[in-house]
Parts: sequence; C-alpha cells; structure tokens
Amino acid sequence: MKRLADSDEVKSDPLATAFLVLLTALWLLVVIALTTPEAPNGHGVEHATIHGMDQGGDGTQRHESLLFTGWMLGSAMICLFTGLLAWGTVRRPFQSCASELSPTSGSVGRQMWFLVGGLLFEAVFGMLCYSYWKSLANPGAEFSGAFPPGLSWMLFGVWMFPAFFIVLYVACFGRWILPPENAQRFEQLMAERTAPDTSESCEL
Repeated sequence: MKRLADSDEVKSDPLATAFLVLLTALWLLVVIALTTPEAPNGHGVEHATIHGMDQGGDGTQRHESLLFTGWMLGSAMICLFTGLLAWGTVRRPFQSCASELSPTSGSVGRQMWFLVGGLLFEAVFGMLCYSYWKSLANPGAEFSGAFPPGLSWMLFGVWMFPAFFIVLYVACFGRWILPPENAQRFEQLMAERTAPDTSESCEL
C-alpha cells in the first residue's frame, strides 16, 4: 500500500505534468509543420544565368505559412530547455516523491533566476522571428551591423544567450547542483554500499 501511495504522489508531481504538456506540444507542432502544404517552388527555381544554382523567389510566399509554427516550436523548446535546467535545482537531496517539494526561499530564488533567463531568451528568439518576418516583406532592409537583422539576432542573441545559463551553472554549482549535504549523503551511501556484508557470518 505504501508503494502504491508513493507512486500516486510521483504521478501527481506538477513539474512532471508540465513537462508532459510541453513534450505533447512539441510533437503537435512538429506534426503541423510536416503536414503544412508546401508553397509552389518552395525549394527554389533554377537561376536565370547560373544554371548550377537555384534561387528562392518570393520569401513571403515560401515561408509565411510556417513562420508562426516555427516561432511556437522554438518557444516550446526554450521552455523545455529552461525548465529542465531549473528542475535539477529544485528538489532537496535525494527526494523521491512530490510531497517533499516544499518551496523554500532558496528554491524560489533559483526559479526566479531561470524564469528571468527563460523570458529573456524567449524575447531574443521572438526578435529573431520578427526581424526575419519583416525582412521577407522588405528584402532591401538595412543591415544591422555586418549582417541582416535576423542573422544578427541569431549569431549574437540566440547562439550566445545560453552563456547566461552556463554562468549560473558554474557560479552556483556548489549551492544548487551539488551542495555539501548532497555530497555528504552520496559518500554515506557509497560507504554503505562498499561495506562488507556480515549478515551471513552472524548467522553462523
């Protein structure tokens, strides 16, 4: 009975439920993208003078049907990525069930860091999608630095923003990922595991 109660508590974990919803949304968006009808000449047409190269043609016509789906898919991936990182810092040492997930000031502070990071990451990705959509309507838009705006957001935003989470991981590893009580408990378990079994000798 106790084992059944423990399994019910694990199933009721709200974090696990949230990740299940995210995974379902990811699969749904992938199916939508794969079943969206392809625009005419979606893979390009032969170039007028350079026969070994294809040219794309009207970018709005080719990409407009998937812009929203792509933005939603990227947003769901950012939520999943950020949530999994935060999940590893929420539980206390060696927790096994959802009933032990009592929020503390420390865990709330950690979640706030990841929430802020996730929202900023989403804002950067949103600007990438917006600038790319805007460039489709106006192909002659000015460059943002050395690159078009969409490419600049990709190179200096989406690609570099994960450094925020890397800094969190490195700076807070000893407090969030492997605090001293976790390391001490792990050493205790290892000592118990490697201790000689004297139960047979006692029976003799």
